[in-house]
Formats: sequence, C-alpha cells, structure tokens
Amino acid sequence: MVGVGSPFGDDQAGWHVAAGLTSRLPALRRHILVRDRPGAALLNDLAGSDSALLIDAAATGDPPGTIRELDIRELTEADHLWSGHALGVAETLVLGQALGLLPERVGLLVIGIDTSQAVLPGAPLTPRVAAAVSDLTEHLAGWLSTAF
Repeated sequence: MVGVGSPFGDDQAGWHVAAGLTSRLPALRRHILVRDRPGAALLNDLAGSDSALLIDAAATGDPPGTIRELDIRELTEADHLWSGHALGVAETLVLGQALGLLPERVGLLVIGIDTSQAVLPGAPLTPRVAAAVSDLTEHLAGWLSTAF
C-alpha cells in the first residue's frame, strides 16, 4: 500500500491513511509506504509486486471527503482530476500501464478534496477529509487484518 501526498493541507490524506494503518497493523509496516509527490518514481515502488493499493487525495469534482475507487480505464478518461503532484498518480499509472510496468492488480482510492484546502504546508486536514481518512483507515484495517 502506498499513501501518496504532500505536506499541503488536505493533500496529506493519503499519508494519514498510511500512518493509521501502520499504527493499527504493525506487522504490515514494511508493506506500507508513504511518498511525497513521487511522480514516475512511483513505478519503482510498484515494481516486482503482484498487486498494489494506492491512496491519494485529488480534486475529483465530488464533495470533499468523498472516497472513490478508480481504475486505469477511468484514469485515461479523467482529464478533470487535479493532483498536487508534478506528474500525478493518475498520469504515472497510465504511463506505467502503457509501458507494461504495473502489477497485475492495482487499486487506487482517492479522497476528494477542495484544492483551496491544499495550499498551506502543515495545515491540518479539514473536518470532512479527516472523517474520510478515519473511515477509510478503519475499513482498510479491517479488510487487511483478515486478508493477511
């Protein structure tokens, strides 16, 4: 699992999910990564894996705090996703697919944010995004604890 983000307000959501999972499931710590705007380097993190789950925040057009699961087909059509990363997760996954570098199974969970809440470094998560982080962490911790 890779929590992707940056230090800017609600864009930290993926990091918070990763931190929550690490504290709740310490046995899986080595399988949980945190990355700061990794760009194409994300493909190195995915190399050699059979499957991967990525958590990121993005302006999806949904209300802040909305959790969406996206697949590669949606990413190739999603020109409306805003990412705070130079080469965003969506573009990196599309590139990885075109180059045949992705694991067999890749999941992408996106927490919707308002981009105006992702501009101040170190700002706390807004209440709606914090609630989504908590809900997603709880759900994934339950799922992962039974899957492993």
